[in-house]
Amino acid sequence: AWEANLRIKESRALSNVGSIIEAASILERSFPRTRNSEQQRQPHYHSTLESLMLLGNLHTMSGRVSDAVTEYKFALLKNPYALEAVERLAKLGCDESTILALVDV
Repeated sequence: AWEANLRIKESRALSNVGSIIEAASILERSFPRTRNSEQQRQPHYHSTLESLMLLGNLHTMSGRVSDAVTEYKFALLKNPYALEAVERLAKLGCDESTILALVDV
């Protein structure tokens, strides 16, 4: 867990100095995606709400909107009460029914 927190801090520091692509790359390497039996992408086991939101923000800043949407959806899978993720998905044009399906209503 300490290594994951270190990678998040490293990524945030790179982001603060304008190295958006490098910051995203750190998180993508630290939390690689796995596939379940239905071949759907799943968040990494050790990813946290913080790491998913940060990666979503980095993808948004670099213009990778579909990747950002995926990260925000993963954030809601980790924590269905993450209102910031809901807000970001709405701002990126995700439809209401998709968001509601991710939130335990």
